[in-house]
Amino acid sequence: MIEKIKIISPHFDDGVFSAFNLINQNNTSLITVFSQIPNQNISTLWDRLCSGQSSNQTMKKRQLENQIALQSYHTKLINLDLLDYQYRRHNIKKDIILSELSKHISRQDQLFFPLALSRYFVHPDHQILASIGLKLLQQNYQIGFYIDQPYMIPPIIFKANYRKKMIKKIYQKYQINCQIRIIKLSPNNRQKKNYTMHQYKTQYFFTNLASFGRLSLINYLGQEVYIIPNKAL
Repeated sequence: MIEKIKIISPHFDDGVFSAFNLINQNNTSLITVFSQIPNQNISTLWDRLCSGQSSNQTMKKRQLENQIALQSYHTKLINLDLLDYQYRRHNIKKDIILSELSKHISRQDQLFFPLALSRYFVHPDHQILASIGLKLLQQNYQIGFYIDQPYMIPPIIFKANYRKKMIKKIYQKYQINCQIRIIKLSPNNRQKKNYTMHQYKTQYFFTNLASFGRLSLINYLGQEVYIIPNKAL
């Protein structure tokens, strides 16, 4: 029996941008994996663009934005003490992430990971979490995936063709059979999602700009795509 839905989000904004339909339900947890606040000497170009401040100050802002964005939802917020890719000097081992994640998950939970199959850009943090999701699937955890918006896009028309292509792409990359669930948000929930996304003030503008405005387009905003594996092969 499934205890709880737990969304595994690489960064503070990804869960809301990609899996709002899950967050909007009761009895959910949002686990942000790479949420450690870096030391004050680090400063990246992305953080300077987004907030005009040091990485230390930016991550504190992002943590607060996450709390503000989700304060009216019945979602438990869990932050893991791991550094974002842009702040790491060395590759992070999967075992370290699994060790931290295992403190908050069980085989009775329904876990959702980022799919990390964008044609144009796959963030390393998303990719490593997708591989961890696949590993847990082989260990009989209840695993699903969500497409990483705005890096991956939901179908605009021809949903049957979209499903067919997505199933083929997932099998070629990950060797799993799956079902594709396309969720269309109601106008009210679409409005709620739009408002909630805008609470991530340090990230929304430039993420939307870099994705050619996908976060603000109704056809993209109003749909989410979830992948449910049939079994590990």
